[in-house]
Amino acid sequence: MLKFACITPHAPIIVPSVGKEEAVKVEKTVKAMEELAENLKKTNPQTLVIVSPHTPLLPEAFGLAVNKNFSGDLSQFGDFETKLSFYLDEELAETIEKTAKKRGLPLQTFSLDFMDHGMVVPLSFLTKDMPGIKIVPLTFSYLDRQSHFLFGKMLQETTQKSDKNIAFVASGDLSHALTFDAPAGFHPDGKRFDQQIVSLIKENKFNEVINLDEKLVQNAAECGYRSLLILFGLLDSLSFQTKFLSYEGPFGVGYLVSFFLLSFK
Repeated sequence: MLKFACITPHAPIIVPSVGKEEAVKVEKTVKAMEELAENLKKTNPQTLVIVSPHTPLLPEAFGLAVNKNFSGDLSQFGDFETKLSFYLDEELAETIEKTAKKRGLPLQTFSLDFMDHGMVVPLSFLTKDMPGIKIVPLTFSYLDRQSHFLFGKMLQETTQKSDKNIAFVASGDLSHALTFDAPAGFHPDGKRFDQQIVSLIKENKFNEVINLDEKLVQNAAECGYRSLLILFGLLDSLSFQTKFLSYEGPFGVGYLVSFFLLSFK
């Protein structure tokens, strides 16, 4: 059953062994990720379902990686310490594939040779004290917003039927256009987009996030919006407690950390 869901940034610089002296500029995010990991651990997850924007995307289909095992590191960012490896939750992956087909949602399986930083960065925080935890890696697509929401609803159906404790990770950064030296350059809609996302998530107004103006989304030059659409479909109609942990954008990119607890006492 789904126990926990979260939104995480995936900038390599938030990993201390990458950020080094620059890590002080993302201290708020690092602390939030550590707190996130502590709260996740309390739910005793057996499987993490994670969606990343940086695994190769398919224009007309969602993606499901079906390797029996996965590995990844951050060596391309000068970090030769962080090395991760996981096994696939084959049972859950198979159920997702069958349910997507049953619901008429386009899903294509693929082989993931190496986990991208969109997976490695959040997983390096979240699974640090969880040896043996399995994963199911997913990608979103270039399909419309409603398709992503429905894909999330399908994931809700599959995870709620499982007898395992499952957590979902929506990996994605917000606007890449917050400052003039940002990766996408500056656009005033970058700040507007991030402010609206943060405010609406705090207020659990997910429908308003889903219906954000298209031009605003495009101008923000984000990479995590569709991860959020899947997350909101996953949470739709469920009872949960929202915990906002942090937001900052010191390098012109918005980093948001928040989680949703579905089983709490």
